[in-house]
Amino acid sequence: MQHYGVSEPGEFEDQGIGEPGCTFKADGGDYLLTIYKAEKSDRAYWEQRRGNFGVFESNQIGSHQGIKAIEEGSVGLGGCRQIIESGGGSVSVDITVHADKIQSDEATCGKATEIAWVVEPKLPK
Repeated sequence: MQHYGVSEPGEFEDQGIGEPGCTFKADGGDYLLTIYKAEKSDRAYWEQRRGNFGVFESNQIGSHQGIKAIEEGSVGLGGCRQIIESGGGSVSVDITVHADKIQSDEATCGKATEIAWVVEPKLPK
């Protein structure tokens, strides 16, 4: 993860919704990277929540189907989630850019997707 400007180890993250994760702070404080594991949140789960997102685009990360997503009301505010389907659930790579470092949704989602490509080979089919 150091290649992406984040220091290890990360901090355990639990939102209490069945998606435990690990949050890493970027060196220099530009962004937070959180990787969530959602064992029961498969494609159907995310499709049912499509209305919660301002951006919801299907894509492919390696051999896994994925979804690029930005929450409704957050477009242009420095957050993006790359969801990767895995083993009947999903793994999400979530980037939150510090307010004074926001470039564009394309840049934020690009960073999430780039890191997702590193995570993807380690995931079950």
